[in-house]
Amino acid sequence: MRRDLDGLKDKVFDLAVVGGGIYGAFCAWDAALRGLSCVLLEKDDFGGATSANSQRILHGGLRYLQYLDFKRMRESIRERGIWMKIAPHLVRVMPFLMPTYAHGPRQRWMLRGALMVNDLVGWDRNTGLEDPGRRFPAGAVLSREEVIQRVPGVKQEGLTGGVIWYDAQMTHSERLTLAVVKSAGEAGARVANYAEVKGFLRSGSRIAGVRVRDHMRGKTRDISARVILNAGGPWLSRIAGLAGIERQPVRFTQAVNIVTKPFLKRFSLATPISGDGPGGARILCMTPWRDVTIVGTNYFSLNGNQDAREVSEEKIQTLIDAVNDGCPGAITRDDVLGVQSGLLPLASNGDARGSMGLMSAYSITDHTAEGLEGFISVLGVKYTTARDVAAKTVDRAVKKLGRSGLRSSSHKTSLAGGSIGHLDSYVRDEIRKRPASLSPDVIRRLIENYGTGYTEVLEYIKEDGTLIEPLAPGTPVTRAEVVHAVRMELAQHLADVVFRRTDLGTQGFPGEAALNACVAIMARELGWDSGESAQELERVMKRFRGQTLCAESVA
Repeated sequence: MRRDLDGLKDKVFDLAVVGGGIYGAFCAWDAALRGLSCVLLEKDDFGGATSANSQRILHGGLRYLQYLDFKRMRESIRERGIWMKIAPHLVRVMPFLMPTYAHGPRQRWMLRGALMVNDLVGWDRNTGLEDPGRRFPAGAVLSREEVIQRVPGVKQEGLTGGVIWYDAQMTHSERLTLAVVKSAGEAGARVANYAEVKGFLRSGSRIAGVRVRDHMRGKTRDISARVILNAGGPWLSRIAGLAGIERQPVRFTQAVNIVTKPFLKRFSLATPISGDGPGGARILCMTPWRDVTIVGTNYFSLNGNQDAREVSEEKIQTLIDAVNDGCPGAITRDDVLGVQSGLLPLASNGDARGSMGLMSAYSITDHTAEGLEGFISVLGVKYTTARDVAAKTVDRAVKKLGRSGLRSSSHKTSLAGGSIGHLDSYVRDEIRKRPASLSPDVIRRLIENYGTGYTEVLEYIKEDGTLIEPLAPGTPVTRAEVVHAVRMELAQHLADVVFRRTDLGTQGFPGEAALNACVAIMARELGWDSGESAQELERVMKRFRGQTLCAESVA
């Protein structure tokens, strides 16, 4: 990818997408695949806000059964399968186990019926999934002994058995979002991070472009576009306000996950929890991911500035208590390696007490009715269906542009690095032909993160053999990955590499030696002096000191 805001000033784009989370990224990719000229602008780093706060689950909508919402179930099942096809290296099947108890709110006979309906609604869940390793088995009812065998630490008092079903897990959600951004760039879209929209260009009642502040070069530029697509997520209303749209701001809730030392291995444990906050009672999942366990999601009322999303010790303890209720003595506060905090939209209407639930469906708004032509806003509610919502949003833009014959093809096009038939076979073949100096584990891990694009990372080793070395003992991240992140993936700050381009900081503090090595490489690539290097390191250390892996601005 190439970041060139200077080269955009004399061009009129069909579409300018504001917001580089998963929804904005998919909109840019979908538009570029249709042949539209498109620019994607993100005020911080791609996928660094709401899209980074994820339990890494692409779910098939089992939870919608309680509302008999079969339409949303079908959408989720379809999109989950599409993810498996277009990004096989970054998505895998994950078994979920829910234990049942004699006096619990969910009896085994009830869940048996739910599994039967789920399998019936998702009868075609494996259509098009030719790789056996990508297919979803049917659900099953387990005995008490089978549950204990699979999750030895589960609470056994009153345990009657359990059920198991299968969903998808993202092996690296930040790289998955980045893969969509890279795919947009490869399809012809122009993309730029740290490019904040500060205002809009007007031509009568029509929006004619955006005024962008380039935070990397300290300049402001005007970019012309026929249609503007606002995919600002939590900042949606703020962006709309810049265009002169006065409307009730969307309210958000704080969604919190904790990253802990591993206490589960092969199965994700799901357990019901009650809650008085947004969303009410819900299912809490404890999911093994890489070498850690992710616990969540719990929702809390958001007070004050939504840009400041610190997570209190009380909120962290709530999740710890929920874990230990399901797996007695599993973790303590010292086992929490990090905290993820993001925002999810709330429904516009509340109950008689004024409490509000989570928004249940996406919204796409054409602002023509408000006297503003050429301006569309999209607000999503989950990662799983982002591709489908983006395609529907671009349909609106295409219609405005008078080019309605252009149809979406993102459902059948592999993401960058994802053109892989059978993943396991591909990995074995690549390991077999690897250079003798590289271990199978290095090849396997690079493919898991980059797919077929892993060979681009290996090219740096030909330039400098020392780049295959890990940044420091105890981390598998190689020096070549840092160079690649800067040269080819628009990494501008240390946090971009630590939290989003590599595995370095996604599972907790990697150690000062690894961070110092990363800073040294980036300083050489980007020309940082000692002061800039120290500043970059301090920003990242501040996040680790707070044990908060939330996606805050580092610009």
